[in-house]
Amino acid sequence: MTEIWSNIPNSARLFVVAWFVLFAIAFYLFSKKSKLFIWVFGLSVFSLASAFALFAPYLFRWDEQFHALVGKNLSVNPFHPILIDLDPSLWHPKDWANTYTWLHKQPLFLYQIALSIKVFGASVYAVRLPSILLHVAGSLAIFDIGKMMFSRNYGFLVAVLFSISAFPLGLLSGRIGTDHNDSVFMIYVLLSFWAWFKFYTTTERNWVKWIGIFVGCAILTKWLVGLLVFAPWGIWIIVNLIQKQQVDLKSYFKAIGIALLISIPWQIYIFIRFPLVAKEEMTYNGRHFFEVLEGHSGDWSFHFQNLNEIYFDKWLILILFVLSAIAVYFSNKKAKVFWGIMTFSVVLVYFFFSMAATKMGSFTAIVFPLLILLIAFPVVWFLERLKQPILKNLTLVSVILIGFFLLLKPNQVIEDYGFGTNEEVNNNDWLLKAQWKFFDRHIYNKPNELVINAALRGYGAVSWQFKNGTKAISNIPTKKEIESLKKAGYSIYCVNWQWGEEIPNYILSDSTIKILQFE
Repeated sequence: MTEIWSNIPNSARLFVVAWFVLFAIAFYLFSKKSKLFIWVFGLSVFSLASAFALFAPYLFRWDEQFHALVGKNLSVNPFHPILIDLDPSLWHPKDWANTYTWLHKQPLFLYQIALSIKVFGASVYAVRLPSILLHVAGSLAIFDIGKMMFSRNYGFLVAVLFSISAFPLGLLSGRIGTDHNDSVFMIYVLLSFWAWFKFYTTTERNWVKWIGIFVGCAILTKWLVGLLVFAPWGIWIIVNLIQKQQVDLKSYFKAIGIALLISIPWQIYIFIRFPLVAKEEMTYNGRHFFEVLEGHSGDWSFHFQNLNEIYFDKWLILILFVLSAIAVYFSNKKAKVFWGIMTFSVVLVYFFFSMAATKMGSFTAIVFPLLILLIAFPVVWFLERLKQPILKNLTLVSVILIGFFLLLKPNQVIEDYGFGTNEEVNNNDWLLKAQWKFFDRHIYNKPNELVINAALRGYGAVSWQFKNGTKAISNIPTKKEIESLKKAGYSIYCVNWQWGEEIPNYILSDSTIKILQFE
């Protein structure tokens, strides 16, 4: 254990200690029903998320390094999302991971990264900071949803379980592929449900605007699945119409209108300014439902089986869900409505992505908080029936400890971030660290120099450009492209490494091209 602790970066260790202390204080304040609880709890969530963000002082291969570099370039040129900042007329970009204009994802989360870099500089932590802050916002929102639906204890439990879960923490730290894109998307979808529940439980009509704003932000982060909240809302309206009850169609369409006002202008802009790239990317994204892309295949049960990875044992989740249905049957009308809305939304998302040909574990990330709410409900329903406060608190602490091991998965975290004894993971961690040390030793922030064959640990040229500022590409240009690059004034360096492309003779025989050896 001492060796594991010593392997964790110092800054991350400080945040782990801060989280432990702040969480203990937050629990005490919660038991005393202090108004300070929400602030201290928010700081504890921030501390744990920051610790995860600092576990790895480098950018991960998929897909964080791409998001980081585009964000960095947007901080300089906000009207043109650029990945590899090299005139495309001088070389031939191969794919979305090695190209110039980058429209592979919707832009809001990239602009958030850009703003963070603009304020704090181009560091790994700055890339992850927007996701950390939204993770805090999501934890506070899920606390409020729990309070609205059933009780303060329910809100506290689900907020704690969400805040310590390895899956959202893995996304915001870049460790899980699609990282900040799905981390931010999940929170905006959660906030859209939170705003809708506030609209449902209060007389304040301004919540309609916030529903539209959060949905618009979700669409502008990861496209049309961000409209999710309108599906149960639409069913709600239809049921009321069938029962001949009064319905509020105006608010429904107002929220949709606000969402479209936020998300549509960007789509118009890119089709006007980058028509070919925009059309290609839009077509490519649409193919995910009908084709297996980039090898991400799986059968109809893929996402059910993947519950083990995202949450914990899939059969235990199913049992908790059944118990949840039984518990809500004996609960008040508001709890039944909330439960039905969340169940419908979770089932809809899992059904939709189970039908899609391309399968990735993080596709269902948007309903992660909703499923946490569902499976925690029977626990709190039982908890609320305990009469003695001491027994209730001890039970709550016990449940949190169980949730800590089931959802945070400390042993897996130790291995995944290279703090343990798993040689395969540690070797991968070593390669990424070695790659970043290699960047430090070679060609730092020299705009008239170009590094080729810089793939290293998977499109390493992307991380090179982010960290060093020097132009770099992952492939080896053709002989004709090399001549064009020279005429454009570039001094060229070629990386030689055992996993890279075989360096052709026209590079080796060119005395003006310097070879950089990666060992």
